[in-house]
Amino acid sequence: MVVRYGILGILAESPCYGTQLRQELLRRTAGLLDVNSGQIYSTLDRLARDGLVHKLDTPEHGRVLYEPTEQGLAVFRHWLETVDEGAATIDTIRKVSLALSLPSVDGQAVAQRNLDACLQRSTAPMDGLPEPLTSMVWLGYHSVLNAETNWLRQVIQQASRTPTAFPVDQERPRRGRPPKRVSRQTVPDAGEAR
Repeated sequence: MVVRYGILGILAESPCYGTQLRQELLRRTAGLLDVNSGQIYSTLDRLARDGLVHKLDTPEHGRVLYEPTEQGLAVFRHWLETVDEGAATIDTIRKVSLALSLPSVDGQAVAQRNLDACLQRSTAPMDGLPEPLTSMVWLGYHSVLNAETNWLRQVIQQASRTPTAFPVDQERPRRGRPPKRVSRQTVPDAGEAR
């Protein structure tokens, strides 16, 4: 679902075509949202069918540009204002990183809403399981909530000191297969010889 909302958010900043949207999603989520162009175009087709985006009349260099409809913008804003009810997920990280990267979105407010929800969930009782299972589930659940809470606090603190939003890249990606991504650098084990 993040792909759908990410596309709407990026289109809210600037009309784009499919390959451009793919690159923006990768860039704005630090590679955590890696989708292929086929997924982008099939999502655009569904968004157009649902009346959330439309094609611009004039293609740019033979490529069809899309922009959101008012309904599409409303759906995107609603998504930003809602908080996942479960514990931390990769989708929460993707949502917050996307929100922080978009100039027209108050990314800190999105992070704060998620933090408030975490704090509220941390006080909810756990009922229905016999001991010792309740203790084990409680420990796991609260470990995840604590990690999410700490991460969101750090995000809010860093975003308050340094601007995080940036515009849509208007340089057209080259046609054809994208270059191979370089994997994240790995840290050697402490036991490895140097």
